[in-house]
Amino acid sequence: MRTFDFALIFVVIAGNILIWLSTDADNVKLLTREHGILENAQTVLLILSSIAFLFGIAGREAAVKSLSIAFAALCFVMLFREIDWRRLNVPDWLVWTESAPQRDLLFIGLVLAIAAYLYWQRSMMPGWIRHLSWPRAWTIYACGALLMVSFVMDVGFVGGEQGRRWEEMVELDAYIFLLVFALQYAVGADWARRSS
Repeated sequence: MRTFDFALIFVVIAGNILIWLSTDADNVKLLTREHGILENAQTVLLILSSIAFLFGIAGREAAVKSLSIAFAALCFVMLFREIDWRRLNVPDWLVWTESAPQRDLLFIGLVLAIAAYLYWQRSMMPGWIRHLSWPRAWTIYACGALLMVSFVMDVGFVGGEQGRRWEEMVELDAYIFLLVFALQYAVGADWARRSS
């Protein structure tokens, strides 16, 4: 691992400690509620990640383009779950997706569409493997692992306000790692050779 990697991990851990220590019983709900400060920060990170992945499409080899499209679409799907459509002036059908069964069905449908796209592009798999085995790609794996931990917490593994705070912090950390990967990936395919 390089100095940047250690610095990134340190900043994420230090940020978690600061968030943890700065919240008391009075303001923890403001921080961790649905569509609160942490979720709004997650939304911003997902928007920035989507934009960075879209930059990965321009003028790159086919494997990078197809993976960038899939990652940008996945960011959009996760963003769709994070936004509170009821607070925005949007059509009723979009607000309808806020309830859990519809939101989950839509999420599964969109993820299956991305999986179908990747299957359609499966001839690019050797390139994907090459790109996802770059030394700097560890951040996308950290993102995935943290999102799984966040999901386990969200379904009730850790309860109450403390569990909600942990779940939102872990999810925020995941999106920080996602943005770092997206920004590195947007720089171009040649960063793999420079990062060894």
